[in-house]
Amino acid sequence: MRMGGVRSGWEHGMPRTISSYTPLQGLFADTSISFNIRRSENNRSEFPRKVMVLPSSPRRKSVIPGLLKNKERTLFDELRKFQSWKAVVQHSFEMSSRLFSFQWRFRTDPVLGLKEFRALEPVDSRTSKKIEMASRKFKAHLRAFLKPGHVYLIPDAEVTFNRRKRFKQGYARPVLILAVQNEQIVMVPFSTKIERMNRKTDILFDSEYKGERLDPDGLPPVENLPLSVSTQKAALFVCAAQPMTKEAFLEGAIAPVGSVSQALLNIAEKKLKNM
Repeated sequence: MRMGGVRSGWEHGMPRTISSYTPLQGLFADTSISFNIRRSENNRSEFPRKVMVLPSSPRRKSVIPGLLKNKERTLFDELRKFQSWKAVVQHSFEMSSRLFSFQWRFRTDPVLGLKEFRALEPVDSRTSKKIEMASRKFKAHLRAFLKPGHVYLIPDAEVTFNRRKRFKQGYARPVLILAVQNEQIVMVPFSTKIERMNRKTDILFDSEYKGERLDPDGLPPVENLPLSVSTQKAALFVCAAQPMTKEAFLEGAIAPVGSVSQALLNIAEKKLKNM
């Protein structure tokens, strides 16, 4: 989306070659920022939002939107309602009275790159060091739980469900880490759209289920305890298992939020092998 009257710093002669870790600050359309929740439409602004663009892969950058806590009370209250505010603050940094949290980050479109941003310019060296320290701490936190059986939140835009052009939601989705080998991981998404599950390959979470827990012959097997991040029925879509590099996962993931039992992990692994 173009925002008239604001030109990119690149257009003013900024060197295209910057150091290996030089965060950029700039503006991005607020209507395209979700903060990784089902953000209310009445909390979106027609004006662009201040964001930080962090160096990562050449084609995709991590973007963190800023929040003026004292002036955006409605949005602030909505974020506190749907996110762990302790995690938001723990993995954040502040600049110019704005809070920037890694819980809100998203990655740029690999095709559009930096074309959607305006007024991009490098931050000063002091702020750059602050951001680098926060980023290292956050990635170390993510990496510490990167083992089979752990559940993470990741922006829905990172999940394919085996469809290249699926509609991307703005909220974060839980995924199960099914395998970690060398520099690759396999993640499996959860979904509450259980009517779309494959009963032969997928696993159902249903807190009201009264039958045998995780019957390996069940179609589908059922876990009769609810997933910790959901209060409704949900399915683990093993049929939509998605490989990803560790680097890409660590650039996209938001937070580890729990784990599943070894019994469930064993069934999911077996079903994946038999697909």
